[in-house]
Amino acid sequence: METSVEDLLARFKNGEIGLFLISKFEADVEQEIRFLWEWGIDRISDDSIRQAVKYYYLHKVPDQFFSAPSSTSGKHPYWHNVPGGLVRHLTECCISADRLLGIFGFVEDDDRIIHVPSRDIVLAATVITDTQKNGIPWGNSSVRNHGEIAANTWRDVAETCKLPKDIADQIAEAVHCHYGRYTQVPGGQPRKRLNDLPDFVKIVHLLDVCSSNRDNEFIYRPVDRIPSPVEVLN
Repeated sequence: METSVEDLLARFKNGEIGLFLISKFEADVEQEIRFLWEWGIDRISDDSIRQAVKYYYLHKVPDQFFSAPSSTSGKHPYWHNVPGGLVRHLTECCISADRLLGIFGFVEDDDRIIHVPSRDIVLAATVITDTQKNGIPWGNSSVRNHGEIAANTWRDVAETCKLPKDIADQIAEAVHCHYGRYTQVPGGQPRKRLNDLPDFVKIVHLLDVCSSNRDNEFIYRPVDRIPSPVEVLN
């Protein structure tokens, strides 16, 4: 009999199986990773989408993802460039999802409530975006087409989980194009302008850009004096 997603999650939470190499971390880092990796997933309301994303994480996401820093080049803020930083980055993106969904007008009940199906698509896409960041197999640095790799892997999982194709495709497009207008395209073809991309893609892209901006260190860096913008940017 095939092991269910719920059984695998229970075994993971009980410490019987591991999704990442725990032995190399301090206890507080391990605890943070265990808490954060499911934060965005658990806020997906639709059970079929949530279970498909969990299936994706349990069967398709490499162990190294959970322990990886968000950037090997130092382009992200310093609190992302630590073990578990990639998980932390994606969680930050999920935290801000409702704000951008509201700005883009995905609301109901006189603007007081975020449109839940739209939130589900954005959260699902966001937690998948960087799961194959260093390629398949996982390498020592990020690959430019990791969004495309993750999107293709997600499509296979969505089909296995019998997720409606229109929903699976919207999530896949947002994953594939989460670099916005910087998304790689086949040679010779023009890149898409940001305005030409669907709103779900724009939202996932903007969440990624805002969270990964290294200039955020200007606000949080512990220093005896406030550095000038020129110092920070240089």
